[in-house]
Amino acid sequence: MHLSSLLLQFVSSGGLQLLLEIFSSGILEPKDQGSWTVWQLDCLACLLKLICQFAVDPADLDLAYHDIFSWSSLADNQRKRAWPGKSRKSTVDHGKGLHIPRLTEVFLSLVQGTSLIQRLINVSYTYDNLAHRVLKAQSDHRSRHEVTHYSTWLLVSWAHCSSSVKSSLADSDHLHDWLKKLTLLVPEPAVRHEACNGLYKLSLSGLEGGESINRSFLLLAASTLLKFLPDAQALKPLRVGLIHVWFVLTEKPCVP
Repeated sequence: MHLSSLLLQFVSSGGLQLLLEIFSSGILEPKDQGSWTVWQLDCLACLLKLICQFAVDPADLDLAYHDIFSWSSLADNQRKRAWPGKSRKSTVDHGKGLHIPRLTEVFLSLVQGTSLIQRLINVSYTYDNLAHRVLKAQSDHRSRHEVTHYSTWLLVSWAHCSSSVKSSLADSDHLHDWLKKLTLLVPEPAVRHEACNGLYKLSLSGLEGGESINRSFLLLAASTLLKFLPDAQALKPLRVGLIHVWFVLTEKPCVP
């Protein structure tokens, strides 16, 4: 059976709805201002990946293949591979503009009127209440990167299909803090790059269309980011602090 047929069969049987209910329940998120555990991050990354795979329009499987089927946070696995039996668009074609996969009408109907946007905002930044020593101990773990990747991918693709997403983000009281967290407060460079790449696509998508919300959101995002420049200029490198933590954890003498 073809993969697209399997995806459709799973969705028609209520599988996607169940995955969305699990995610929306918040059961995999920390409780009472706690920090994320490796187990929670692992499970959430897998759940978000499945939601993305079952939410994408089968007609755009080729376009979405790298981001949700073969993507890996490991640097040596970041090479794009073509969907088996199909040819990808050339680099020249992709350079003409953003090519964002569409999501199915089933997904769009399931999430209409839900709190999914806020959930995606919440999980795209997983560093709240996280001590530096814990971050260092988990620094080789890729789940934080995966959670940020899949949550921002889903948000971008959803916004590409429905203008209500950007409208909700623009009206949200959490937009300022969310943008600041993703652009300035993520301590791991690879995860911060992933988040900023998602924000770039979110802000620039749909500009070729006629809906005013796309340009309004771009102006809002840009003006908000400009306000962060003084904070960005005041940031100090974390390298010395992390090296010190490493020596403390391994009980090695600190070399001057």
